[in-house]
Amino acid sequence: MVPMDRIGTPLFEPEIGQYLLVGHRDRQQRPWPAIMIPDDLVPSASSRPYGFYHTVLLIKEVPEVCYALTRDLHPIEDMFPDSEEVSQTNGLSEAYGMLHEAIGSEMNGLDYWRMLIQSQNQHPDVSSSSSVDSDSEDEDDMREAIQRSLIEERKARGRTSLPTPSASPPLHQYEHGDIRNYTVAGPSSRPSHPTIQRGDVVEEMEDSKAFVQFLVGPERSRFEILSTKVFSRRYFALTHHGRMVPKGKEGWTINLPSLSECDPTDFKLAAQYLDDDEFGIRIITDENRDEAFAECVSAWDIADKLSMEDLLEHICDKMEYVGPWSSAEVLVFVELVYRTPGTPLDGYARMKDMLTEYIADNYYALMRDNHAAMTRRLKMFPELERDVMKKVMERAQRRIEVEEAEEWEVDE
Repeated sequence: MVPMDRIGTPLFEPEIGQYLLVGHRDRQQRPWPAIMIPDDLVPSASSRPYGFYHTVLLIKEVPEVCYALTRDLHPIEDMFPDSEEVSQTNGLSEAYGMLHEAIGSEMNGLDYWRMLIQSQNQHPDVSSSSSVDSDSEDEDDMREAIQRSLIEERKARGRTSLPTPSASPPLHQYEHGDIRNYTVAGPSSRPSHPTIQRGDVVEEMEDSKAFVQFLVGPERSRFEILSTKVFSRRYFALTHHGRMVPKGKEGWTINLPSLSECDPTDFKLAAQYLDDDEFGIRIITDENRDEAFAECVSAWDIADKLSMEDLLEHICDKMEYVGPWSSAEVLVFVELVYRTPGTPLDGYARMKDMLTEYIADNYYALMRDNHAAMTRRLKMFPELERDVMKKVMERAQRRIEVEEAEEWEVDE
């Protein structure tokens, strides 16, 4: 028999792990997204009220445990409610953003939120409807670090990834110009929020499941990245799974020999990408275009060393927006890309094709103005020489066909 409320309306009975809305329908405040949780996720400091209450986790910047009556629980009928209505309630738009992220994480809902509140359960001042005020002065650094990371993450997702490029010369237009050192990226347009390299917060993270530690460079600089962002990547979760080493009581360090070869400054770009699928400069303009190109080069070096296939593809996308390239830029980048033989991942094939298209289109100008540098790279990488010469010959064949067609027209 289906339970009813006082006026005969069927009551919603969610199961553990199910997403829902919490709130009284008759009140002006909109219901809040939440997830039904088992008792083992309830902080020890939380006091359960008397009566029959369901335990739910309100989806907020810092997830909040509360107890709700059955009549206050409702199914989520619209995963994308009207943005204007949602924005009228402080924090509700961000809550739906967190909900979408959790659902899209490919993790079990309970596992996802269990990981994020694991650190909070270790402290008595965890946010809860029945706990003490979380604004106390002795609020721990660990919770602040997680909160800052989540807030910045959601803000970044609201930004435009890459702008629609304005009218500009063709991608393969040949340009003269000097090149600066493109092996180290300039300062990013925003800080890398998922990385924390020093201080007491790092020590607190030793026992946290919420972060994976990366030790980068000869000096083993510390980067702490959210576990959800690491384990959702196949190349870390599968390929490098055997490299995960326990740290503290419950945390992890990823032990990759190639990390010691990475420049920590360059790795910040990869850390940004792991966090929100973007890195460096977001809006490319004429003024920051050179810096954006430098970031692509630096990010490629890290993606290449760590086999980050999605980052390689993203760099290819971004390279199209920083065109047209100069010959000096192409000569720098082509040497970096072709040091990896073949096309072990799709990103290599795509980038090699883009670079050799440019070289073939501008082959004679490059040989005239950059003869020594061009010749050295062709000799250094036979694969590059093969790819370039193949495309040069294809262009020559097309010219022959055009000339023959023109001769036929004259004869007729």
